Amino acid sequence: MNRIYRSTLPALALVGALFATSGVVWSATLTPAEQSYLDYHFAIAAEEICTDTEFSQDQMTRLEMRVDALVGEDLSAGTSLNLIQDAKEKLNDLHSGGGCTDPKIAAGRAVFDSELKSAL
Repeated sequence: MNRIYRSTLPALALVGALFATSGVVWSATLTPAEQSYLDYHFAIAAEEICTDTEFSQDQMTRLEMRVDALVGEDLSAGTSLNLIQDAKEKLNDLHSGGGCTDPKIAAGRAVFDSELKSAL
């Protein structure tokens, strides 16, 4: 038994390290601030894809300032980038299945309208 444990421990550590560096964020592991950040960036991405708009750098800076104020907690740059990427991937998956009429995408756009749009 001890020998099996010793032989599988390095493999488990490798798998854990791969998941930790892959950018995959599981919602069960997100803090409330991280989940909010993910949701707001999902809303931004939904607005861009559903209105066929690409926000300028200045607009994105203003939106990011609003998101940071709403989240109320500083996240590391790496965490922020991973969450933004995850938001875009989730949006693309939903959009490819049901387009902008998908209820989650519509909810994201409603969040954009009510909480973020005024930052522009």
